[in-house]
Amino acid sequence: MGLVSDSALVNEYMKHCNLNVRTKGYTIKDIFKDYWEDFLNDHPHLNIRDTVHLNVNRMLKCQTPKLGYSFYECPNCGFEFR
Repeated sequence: MGLVSDSALVNEYMKHCNLNVRTKGYTIKDIFKDYWEDFLNDHPHLNIRDTVHLNVNRMLKCQTPKLGYSFYECPNCGFEFR
């Protein structure tokens, strides 16, 4: 039996759980997107520092229009890339 990568092992485990599984794998951002609010609601007694909330929100907004994005346009052909 060959070695299984950590991500393959996690993805295989998650196929057998009640977690949402994406076809291209599951990122930390995906986990927070799916479960952060439920975690906060289920554990209101935890004293989570403001900096944690700030950084989780930054991560969740990353690569979305909420934080903006880079826009590139080729001066020769007009090809646009965001």
